[in-house]
Amino acid sequence: NGTHLIEVNRVDSIEKVVSTFTSVLGVAVEPKAVECLKLNLEANQFMEADEVDLAIDRYDRALAVGYEDQRGILLNLRSAAHLERAYGHRIVLDGLGQTALELSADYPARVIRRSLTSLALTLRVTGSMVEGSMP
Repeated sequence: NGTHLIEVNRVDSIEKVVSTFTSVLGVAVEPKAVECLKLNLEANQFMEADEVDLAIDRYDRALAVGYEDQRGILLNLRSAAHLERAYGHRIVLDGLGQTALELSADYPARVIRRSLTSLALTLRVTGSMVEGSMP
C-alpha cells in the first residue's frame, strides 16, 4: 500500500531522530510531533528518576501540544504516573500510621475517654432526656 514503518529505539535525543528523518531519509516531521515527543521523553526520564510530579507535568504539557497520534499513549503514561504517585502517598501514610500506633498504642481509647468526659461535663442526663448545661 506504499506505507512504510520506521522504528527507532533507544532514543536519547529527539533532535537526532528529526535530523535523521529530514536529512538522511528526506521525510518531513511535524513540529507538533517533535514538541510532543520531546516532552514525552522528558517525562519518561523523570519517571526513571522517581520525579513523578515532574513527569506528570511533562505528560500534561505533551497532551496540551495537541498531537493526536500520541494522545492515547500519553494518557496511558500519565495515568501510570498518577498511580505511581498514589502508591508513594500510600507508603508514606502507612508509615505515618505505623509510627502513630507505635507512639501510642492506646491512643484511640484515650481519645474516646477524653471525648466522653468532655461530653459528660457539658450534658446532664435526667431520666430519658438529655439537656444542655454549662460546665
